[in-house]
Amino acid sequence: MPIITAVEAKSRWVKFVYLCIYIVLTLGALTMIYPMMLMLSGSVKSETDIITMDPIPKFLFNDNILYKKYLENKFGGQIALYQQAYKNDSKAWRMIPIHRQIKNPKLARLYDEFKKANSRNDWQYLGFGQSPSRLAFRNVRGFRKFLEHYFGSLEKLNDTFETAYNSFLEIYPVNETEMMSRRYRPAMTEFYKLFVKYKMSRPDDERLFVDLDGYYQHMYLKPVYATIKKYNKTHKTNYKSFFEIYLTSKPPKNPTQRKDWEKFVRGELNLVYIRLDKNQANKFRAFLKDRYHNIKTVNKLYGTNYKKFSDIPFPTTMPKNAIIATDWDLFIQRAADLNAISVYGPRQAFEAYLKKAGYKFSGHDIMTQARINADAADFNRTEKAFKWECLKINYQTVLDYILLHGRGVYNTIIYCSLLIIAQLMVNPLAAYAMSRYKLPSTYKILLFCMATMAFPPAVTMIPAFLLLRKLHLLNTFAALILPAMANGYWIFLLKGFFDSLPQELYEAADIDGATEWKKFWVITMSLSKPVLAVVALQAFTIAYANFMAALIIIPDQKMWTLMIWLYQLQTFSHQAVIYAALCLAAIPTFLVFLFAQGIIMRGIVVPVEK
Repeated sequence: MPIITAVEAKSRWVKFVYLCIYIVLTLGALTMIYPMMLMLSGSVKSETDIITMDPIPKFLFNDNILYKKYLENKFGGQIALYQQAYKNDSKAWRMIPIHRQIKNPKLARLYDEFKKANSRNDWQYLGFGQSPSRLAFRNVRGFRKFLEHYFGSLEKLNDTFETAYNSFLEIYPVNETEMMSRRYRPAMTEFYKLFVKYKMSRPDDERLFVDLDGYYQHMYLKPVYATIKKYNKTHKTNYKSFFEIYLTSKPPKNPTQRKDWEKFVRGELNLVYIRLDKNQANKFRAFLKDRYHNIKTVNKLYGTNYKKFSDIPFPTTMPKNAIIATDWDLFIQRAADLNAISVYGPRQAFEAYLKKAGYKFSGHDIMTQARINADAADFNRTEKAFKWECLKINYQTVLDYILLHGRGVYNTIIYCSLLIIAQLMVNPLAAYAMSRYKLPSTYKILLFCMATMAFPPAVTMIPAFLLLRKLHLLNTFAALILPAMANGYWIFLLKGFFDSLPQELYEAADIDGATEWKKFWVITMSLSKPVLAVVALQAFTIAYANFMAALIIIPDQKMWTLMIWLYQLQTFSHQAVIYAALCLAAIPTFLVFLFAQGIIMRGIVVPVEK
């Protein structure tokens, strides 16, 4: 049996200690890496998966989650529109069921053909649009670029629309969530016309048909009856959910359902989807005569030249003239025969299209089935591109805000550069003077410098602001740099480092007749690069991360630095966008440290070598 000597035992013990140190350091590194990975993961998420805390986003390898994100994007984050279109009661995007299988490819193909043949603006709303959570989906960014390309400059856009936008990032597409409501009557402004032009220029899979049935179920029946049990009791029916109750083209025969239908169509449904029979013409003219009494009044309002009320043409669909449309609306509400009113929307047109194509179906849920199959086909076709879009969308939002909003990047570069130069001049000069010239009060000065560290920056902020205001330096770079150019800790640290430099170098320089400036610059500063790199890195960090002082001292937006703009972004952005902003904000500091670490590491080695 081998005998273990004391030297070997000591060597093994040292190795064990080293192993424990490496384990502790590794665990410490992991505690830093894991939160960073959570931040990076959160920066590429949306409402679908933001609630989950995972270091690697699951949508990268889970197509079901990716499909949920696709639907969230497609419906513009509007869960109500999804509920109406898919006949589903899910309250959040992460809870929606998966319908990725294309069970009926023929139906999906016919649906796509129908969409191409029916490109009506008032039947479709823009997908991938404005999100309630302020996520800038595809067509939010696309619409801004469209306006920027169309006008060329923000000034021209503001002059045309008589607005005061500070950036294209403040512009959002028209909100079309109430498109099926009677209250939705957008003014035909230049902005709306350009929005429609952009919307209709998008591919078919980026526009979605309105769902009158879902709107009727979700926005009328549910608020009125609350539960399907109450509805069944009132109507003497046996439905399992509200989504089984469709908005029929003509009034139902059931008396109670007929009342629901009448109240909804006469007072709630957008006029675009209402038709009137021709046999209501005389009744409509009588209504106008009773309302205006004189044909001259009608001509004055309508801008026409009718001789008598019988000359007024009868519109079976909503008139384009706003005044005539108002009268048509009142006629539907008050005088039109109920049986002469009918509903005609995308579902009715799609059913007629399928019959013409020879496709056999039963029930009114055919459009819902077609939409589900078509959306699954669109997702399968664009899956890779959409995954990449998920990875970049939040970062693109932050970059657009940073680069196009104010002069944050420019101001930050100037501020950081000036503060680094100022600290690398003032602190070394003060430390050099105390190191080279043995002043009687050197240690009192050092004690005073160190005492400044006892006061937090917040304490000095108010007197500094008052002093800078009295000197008329607010809204200038001088206001940011002057209070921070001298630092007691760095003077103390540099003085100690300068004291460690060989005095023989200065004696040799004196013999050669070198000036004091040359001794400072050539000898002291050249040999102090490692510690100066630490000073520069700290100066950059202070300037780059400065938020509160910069916000108080620089109230003018034109002088705001990057941190202030990022704070403004966080006040109205989604949590995932905030994560992306923090990740991007950390990159400059990381790069500066990466480039300076070689000099900093030499600072650790140099004192040992000496």
